[in-house]
Amino acid sequence: EILLIMGKREAEGAIQGTKGNKKAKQSDELDSKTIVSGVLDALEDHQDAVSKLREGIDEIADAETKEARMIANKYRQKKTLLLKKQGAFIEKVPNFWAAVLAANAATEQFFSEKDWSVMSHCSGMSLKASGIDGDTVFTMEFKPSNPFFKNAEINITISENDTPLACSNIDFKDGRGIADLNTEDQDSFFNIFIGGPLEDDEERQNAVMMLMSQLEQTLEDPFMSLEMGGDAIDFDDSEDDDDDSEDEDDNE
Repeated sequence: EILLIMGKREAEGAIQGTKGNKKAKQSDELDSKTIVSGVLDALEDHQDAVSKLREGIDEIADAETKEARMIANKYRQKKTLLLKKQGAFIEKVPNFWAAVLAANAATEQFFSEKDWSVMSHCSGMSLKASGIDGDTVFTMEFKPSNPFFKNAEINITISENDTPLACSNIDFKDGRGIADLNTEDQDSFFNIFIGGPLEDDEERQNAVMMLMSQLEQTLEDPFMSLEMGGDAIDFDDSEDDDDDSEDEDDNE
């Protein structure tokens, strides 16, 4: 009889222990919604403080962006003379800008195979401050020999916040059109310059922003893109190569 009573108590204890473990497990199991809801409830009492902190951080970030642009423009102006000399040299090299864009995978992706027939007539590319509200203007210049359109140059204007504002409209020569440059696999890069105002076309704006994110460094140092290409020339090591050849001659 005593053994039966003890067994009953042990069984009851085991049942109570199981219930306790279930409760503990339930309290440990939290889903994502419960976690988020709990944090939001906790922050609700501190909403004003959090808002002030975020406003302060945003103000500093805006000031940082403006100052960075001012510094970039300052040094871009200092580079102007050297860039002009570089441009004069580049003009003497046929297909230079087409090669620069084609050699760099980051920029090559924007152009259809047929676009290179136009780019072979590109005589210059630049990215300059317009002097109006911190805007920047990207320009592509073309030789009169361009068989596709009449424009001597086409431009894209970008705001200081990197928002595309406006672009040129391509004036195609008789019998030519954008269909001559589109392919089955890819639309032409020059679709950016076809259509109504750029500010009303989100798809074209996105294409411009993607392009400009890759172009700034390319335009500043186009030789780097050529170095990244297939059989690259290492312009920086040209003097070292001369020294090496001299050493080999001396050893002979």
